[in-house]
Amino acid sequence: MNIRLLHNDESNVLVDLPSGKVTKNGLYKRIRAQQGMTCALFAMRRISIFNTNDKNHLSVLAYKKIKKALSTEGQNYILLIKLIHEIFDDHKIDIVKEIGVNKSFINTCSNFNHTNRLSLSAMKFFKILNSSQKWLILYNVFLDKILIPLLNLKKSTWHPKDGCNGLKECLKNSGAIFVSGKFGAWCYEEKPVLIPSETTQNRRVFGFKKDSYNGDAKPFIHGIIIDQ
Repeated sequence: MNIRLLHNDESNVLVDLPSGKVTKNGLYKRIRAQQGMTCALFAMRRISIFNTNDKNHLSVLAYKKIKKALSTEGQNYILLIKLIHEIFDDHKIDIVKEIGVNKSFINTCSNFNHTNRLSLSAMKFFKILNSSQKWLILYNVFLDKILIPLLNLKKSTWHPKDGCNGLKECLKNSGAIFVSGKFGAWCYEEKPVLIPSETTQNRRVFGFKKDSYNGDAKPFIHGIIIDQ
């Protein structure tokens, strides 16, 4: 997809997003309202196209199965885990191997071992997690190994530590970015408050208090598109 910028100056970069789903012939289709826990799938679909027209392609079928399950059984983690294991079997994905190389999961495991003075292997640590925690890890593997290739997406070079300047360069060079994680109003115990130091005459800026964050206790993640 060609990158078109609506704004591109020292203070602002804004990527022109399509008004609906992108199709191979360059036309856009209206995106239906999101149902259930499908925010990540809907966000990714907004900026990408399938790499195949075969509706019976294994990855397309996997996408449809996960989308349907998240729409109707979004917090039935036992069912979701069963389904995703079936999908991994169909794709011959070695889940033990994938979990062992997942940096985020390995860091979590290392921190747990350090805090509790243990030496659990990645799989032993995985087995003691609850169903929602296991699902998040398996879902990330699904996104990396199946959905990202299917949608012709690639890993972003930008990381939050790169700051706004790094983000601007990434948007200019690569277009809009999909980000998933635990952020937004649902991750905080208190409502946002006005930040006087960032507020101007033309714009009021609000933010959440750091000590009100409770996202780590939430059993799911959220997905958004960054275009500015």
